[in-house]
Amino acid sequence: MSRKKNRPQTPKEVRLIAFDRHPCFSHLSLPSKRTFMNIYEEHLAQRKARLLERAQEASDKSAALFQQEREMAQHVPLGQPILVGHHSEGRHRRYLSQMDGLTRKQIALDRLAEDLKQQAETVGTGGISSDDPEAIQKLEAQLAAREVEQATMKEFNKRVKKLATEEERKNLAKAMLSEDQQLMLTRVRFGKEGFPKYELTNNGARIRRIRARIEELRKSEVAENIEVEGRDFFYVEDPDQNRAIFSFTGKPYDKTRELLKQHGWKWSPTRGDWVRLLTANARRDGRYLCTKFDEID
Repeated sequence: MSRKKNRPQTPKEVRLIAFDRHPCFSHLSLPSKRTFMNIYEEHLAQRKARLLERAQEASDKSAALFQQEREMAQHVPLGQPILVGHHSEGRHRRYLSQMDGLTRKQIALDRLAEDLKQQAETVGTGGISSDDPEAIQKLEAQLAAREVEQATMKEFNKRVKKLATEEERKNLAKAMLSEDQQLMLTRVRFGKEGFPKYELTNNGARIRRIRARIEELRKSEVAENIEVEGRDFFYVEDPDQNRAIFSFTGKPYDKTRELLKQHGWKWSPTRGDWVRLLTANARRDGRYLCTKFDEID
């Protein structure tokens, strides 16, 4: 019996197979087998750990205040009124005020702990950061998934128009689409039209946005980084930290700080410098400010 040769897959088959690995409308990440974290991911993990540690400290302080307030309450008989005019009135009022203050502090610490926990949960969920050294690879994976998604929706719309019955259309959806896509399709409209036009338009816009961002990051990688030493400042474009940094020998003039804020620089207490994300606009603005600062008296 002759063996069949492995024929190459057609572009359509490749797209449909790749689509199974990239579910539609779900969080897309870089497929990788590595088990270690890069520098940026370690930074996120440390930040999350610090937030959770602060949340636990606030929760422990709140529990301690609650216990202290309960112990103080045991010294006041249940239902004991304030004896107005009695020599104990002032002391009684101060005691109740102290208990009330402990309760208020406890509530404030509980709210702080909850806020810190929520902040920790959102760390790293804001998309792909330009600070990530693997940002381009992750964006390329996201782009490939979006392109697969676009091709699949177009192919589905093309095929579904040829089907006459509802059962045939449902079977086609199960064969071609992910569960998320099927759910989205039934919520919007399930019929011969398939996916509405605005879904294709919106996804196309996402594809163009991701491509533009990848191009911007590639340009940033090959751009020339400069260092400028002025009269009382030092400007550096640091690709490792992905920041444009202004350092001053002393406190800058009010006009200098105003110009920095107007052009997107922010004071970083941890660095002790004025910093901005290193982009093409940041490079242009930084070099412009270098000329302006030397003119300020």
